[in-house]
Amino acid sequence: MYVRLPCRSLVLGPTLIAASLAAGDATAESPLVRVVDGRGEARTDSQIEPCRVPPTRRTTPGVEDGVRLEVETRGARIEELELVSFDAASRRLDGLRVPAVAQRCVGERPRSCASTLPLRFVTDLVDRDHPLARARSLLVDLGGELVVRSADRELARLPVRGPRLGTSVAEALGARLRFVLVRTASGGAPPIGVDRGSARALLRSTVSRASAVWASCGFVLHDPERFEVELVDPPPSHLVAVGCSHGLPASGGELRLSVDGHRVTASIRRGATPSSAARVLVDALHSAGFSAEISDNPRIASAALSTTDVLVRRADGTIAEVTPPPRADVAGAFDAASTDATLDVCVGTVDLGDGLQHFGDVDSAAGSLEERTMIKAFDDRDPTTIDVYVVPGFAKGGRIGESFIRSDRGSLSNAIVIDRAGLRGERAPLTLAHELGHVLLDEPGHPDDFAADTPSFLMDANSSDLSAFGPRRLTLAECRRALAQSGPRAEVRVLRPRPAAPR
Repeated sequence: MYVRLPCRSLVLGPTLIAASLAAGDATAESPLVRVVDGRGEARTDSQIEPCRVPPTRRTTPGVEDGVRLEVETRGARIEELELVSFDAASRRLDGLRVPAVAQRCVGERPRSCASTLPLRFVTDLVDRDHPLARARSLLVDLGGELVVRSADRELARLPVRGPRLGTSVAEALGARLRFVLVRTASGGAPPIGVDRGSARALLRSTVSRASAVWASCGFVLHDPERFEVELVDPPPSHLVAVGCSHGLPASGGELRLSVDGHRVTASIRRGATPSSAARVLVDALHSAGFSAEISDNPRIASAALSTTDVLVRRADGTIAEVTPPPRADVAGAFDAASTDATLDVCVGTVDLGDGLQHFGDVDSAAGSLEERTMIKAFDDRDPTTIDVYVVPGFAKGGRIGESFIRSDRGSLSNAIVIDRAGLRGERAPLTLAHELGHVLLDEPGHPDDFAADTPSFLMDANSSDLSAFGPRRLTLAECRRALAQSGPRAEVRVLRPRPAAPR
């Protein structure tokens, strides 16, 4: 009988064959080692899955946070098992010795039987070291394996894999991460660390923690040793938002800009939408010798129509500097960028000295003007890569991370913005893992927005508990959704088979 549980494994002797399984035979040379779940059901598969539930104090049959190993042999009774885990590169990861308590065997043949306490196979130290379950918890690595021994004799070697999610993909799935560290000012210090090397070391720890959480679904992040890290200055004002945030149609007028000191003017007819006006502006920029790219935004809740961003670059592809036209009579002052009575034009600027202006409920699909100016300057145009922008902080506080997802149909997609507070701490918080959840699940909301509050769920909106009972758990339903929305068969394949680690 096949039963789905949060934690599970099956351990079989290396020389045990199907016939001996069917017969239930156990010899001194080949002990029969099987797994029994909390319901007393023997498992029928041969892989180990990481736990998906918090630890409990109970260690009696019926506990749902672990599985028991039962050993059956005709020789001397096994009184202790040694469990040794190895990571995906075959390096020793953890070890645990657990007693095997004698129990009554089923059947009439002369045998000795013993069973362990419920065991937990976990993927991070917070889970492994919790006092409630430390004596029965073992650290494992997705793609690695578990070796079961008794008296220096190896009984089995089992792979560590994610849960079966109705897919034929057996290997671990991974995502490619690209980190863009944005300085507060040109030539300044990075948002984390003191240089690119120290920042990378901090990010390596963050990626490893997030990977440990998503391992319960069978997913891993990009190799922590090879993810991309870029250190950049805040971009100049290169983005022109036609329609600003109101999205009103034109009444007739001119759009006027100064690009690298060159005046550019575009005449807009009455009734033109922000989208069509932006394309007229692009033609004017091309005529002036500049490169310009159209980036349409989704309509936000407070706007009449959707707005359009125009990204301006020089002919060689470098970012151009755009301002409203300077006034001739007053030094340092600027004229309006639009003479149209209803069609506004805003030039985006990035000033991280007072924090990044984040989106609100009204403009969450499009992002704030400052966010769009920053992200679109460094976008790699690859939707299968998750771009993570690290900034010193958000404006007005109260936020440490946010994400942009595909289902919003916005010009920003599969992107995360996180500040130094979201990366602070050796083992917590799990801000990156949470924001990755929005991207992989392609879901903007949180479970407690619509149902009961469950503080142990990773996608909980308001829990900040840093212990093993905090927001670090993923359900099987969430694993299946992430696979469907971002897996190998999705429209945008963010999760792809992970190359085997060198051994």
